[in-house]
Amino acid sequence: MKTSIIIIPLILCAVTNAYDSNQYDDKTTLASLPVDVVQDVIAILTNQKLAKVLDCEDPAPSDIDLLLYSRNNKQDAIVLDPTQPAPIAPNRKLVLIIHGWLQSEDGYKMQELKDAYLDRLDVNVVIVGWNKLAVDLYSRATCKLPKIAKIVATFLYTTSQQTGVDFKDIHVVGHSLGGQMAGFIGKSTQKMYGQKIGRITGLDPAGPLYIDTTKEEHLYETDASFVDVIHTNGGVFGYIDTCGHADFFVNCGSMQPGCARVDIDINGLMNMPMLLIGCPHFRAMDLMVEAVLTNNFKAVPCRYCPLGCPPVLSAFAERTTMGQQCPSDARGRFYVITDFKSPYAVGLKPKSKTMKHNTTRNCHKHFDPKDKIRIVSETQRNGQLFEIPNEVIHDVANFIFGTLDVFVSGCPRVNPKHIKYAYFNQQNKKTPIILNKTNVIKIQAQTPTKIILHGWFGAALGPTAISLKDAYLTRGDYNVIFVNWEHYANVNYAQAICSLPNLGNVVGDFVYNLYRIGIFELNSTHIIGHSLGAHLAGYIGQRIQYQTKGKKLHRITGLDAAGPGFLGFPSHNRLDSSDAFFVDAIHTNGAQFGYPRNYGNVDFYPNCGLFQPGCLDYDIADKTTLFQQTVENRLLTRFGKLLSSPTSVLSVPTGKLLSFAVSWIKDVDVEELGLESADVLCSKSSDNGSIVVEVVVKRISSDDGDI
Repeated sequence: MKTSIIIIPLILCAVTNAYDSNQYDDKTTLASLPVDVVQDVIAILTNQKLAKVLDCEDPAPSDIDLLLYSRNNKQDAIVLDPTQPAPIAPNRKLVLIIHGWLQSEDGYKMQELKDAYLDRLDVNVVIVGWNKLAVDLYSRATCKLPKIAKIVATFLYTTSQQTGVDFKDIHVVGHSLGGQMAGFIGKSTQKMYGQKIGRITGLDPAGPLYIDTTKEEHLYETDASFVDVIHTNGGVFGYIDTCGHADFFVNCGSMQPGCARVDIDINGLMNMPMLLIGCPHFRAMDLMVEAVLTNNFKAVPCRYCPLGCPPVLSAFAERTTMGQQCPSDARGRFYVITDFKSPYAVGLKPKSKTMKHNTTRNCHKHFDPKDKIRIVSETQRNGQLFEIPNEVIHDVANFIFGTLDVFVSGCPRVNPKHIKYAYFNQQNKKTPIILNKTNVIKIQAQTPTKIILHGWFGAALGPTAISLKDAYLTRGDYNVIFVNWEHYANVNYAQAICSLPNLGNVVGDFVYNLYRIGIFELNSTHIIGHSLGAHLAGYIGQRIQYQTKGKKLHRITGLDAAGPGFLGFPSHNRLDSSDAFFVDAIHTNGAQFGYPRNYGNVDFYPNCGLFQPGCLDYDIADKTTLFQQTVENRLLTRFGKLLSSPTSVLSVPTGKLLSFAVSWIKDVDVEELGLESADVLCSKSSDNGSIVVEVVVKRISSDDGDI
């Protein structure tokens, strides 16, 4: 476990506030940026929530540089007055190029993109330079975007009025926050002047502070007659969801080949060039330069991108060009694969590394763990390790290496007959009743109910799950129901994820029907889900709200909710605090299998939530499955002990530095959490001298045992 969280404030104090935005170039390091900007970059990289600025000063037109280029002046820009029309010929199309956060008109690939347009097309190019406002707190920069957009919209309108340039011949290309600004420009021309821009191209438009916002608050397909978007770093710096008429997910849209994995080690990070830190985010600029000059980026339809991408591209007859030559009638999600260096276009042949062995034994010898491992799903034949399909072992290896890149070509239909419900109570503690339509009346009505969901490749009635059931029945009078969805869980990871929404509907209807006939009370129903089961619990909660027109389950507990495939996704695609009246989360393996950021009303991070003491450090190549089972067993056993013991140890939530630990515990309503007291204990490790923070809590005694 790294101690970077503790040393952040010490390092940041040494960074100067003095910064000239005009000095920004490709060699700019994180340490050379203003202190508050450094904190924002680290927050984005570590998936911390940024505060939104709702009010900011109005930018002046003089804060924006508009630089006009054409084939007559490729290198010597004509500096335009934003309040005056541009002196351009009406028979040429107009291309606006907008840089992103912390960039400038001379930033990464800005001039190359301008040159590509002028080499390929006889157009006018205007670069929108807003670097005086872009090198600022991320939240302040986002606050100013709509205001800058109005200035640019007025410039476009006056230019159109004076020169006759038609709005349908205007193409706005924006990277990062420039992509979001392009959307606001499109909204402004429509609202202020009743004119719709012909086309907007978003190059990995910014994601932080834009996920889970309305279409009026981010780039959207209605902002221009045609909006195409290239996604390269979704879930980190980029927007991960669809927002255009055509959304292209390059290499599944999150990480890019050739970009080194950035370890969040503050000592090394501070001296790292921003270009390297944001490599996948900047890759969209590389691709667009090449896509203007060539027509080589061929994409295939991808219904489930970025959740899962197709393994065999040759199976698709339909192909769509990504980039400047993208047809204006393109609609939907598309998948594009690229090489790790220029030229990036590789046509339709996937660059996969195929293992000839049936297991992952010594897999580190067959591929570089720094690279993406593309898994082409095989049939579940022969290749097994610990009786698990070969393709699943591949997924496990990917999680541990941190390089998951899974594919799925279609989600299986969910047959309710393949889902089983095992019921326990005080009268049948050992032998479950397998519920069906005729015996559900055996469930004790008006009794608090615990519904337990296993995870990916989990066992509904495995030893640790049974120990959790025993803990509840020892503590009080409950209905305990295990949902067995092994038929849809014991497949490759992407297929399991794809099944979750439909599974949520089926299990949600089961819960709703028992509520409707008076057996269940929603205000005493508690769902506990582990791994993918935690996200399944979220879908069940959403289904209940749909069926009851807004009523919610009492509680959902996420036990190390799955991380791969969910990072950066909107809240409705995963477990979220809105899925029940109270959602609590316990994070134990955020570095590999688990979700590493907050999603509940309260989130607990035992031992910082990454790895757990007592989990053996096995040889990853030989013992991946055993490693997974050890982590799972440790989590469920701990949760069972927490229920049974009157005094337990919990952890301080993430993002709370040592200096804030005491103040945090004072602010916690311990009674609301079912606790009698909570105390912070700080000590120094004898092994490496690091600070150990523990929160010791004493539970409130309860007659009925409910928590």
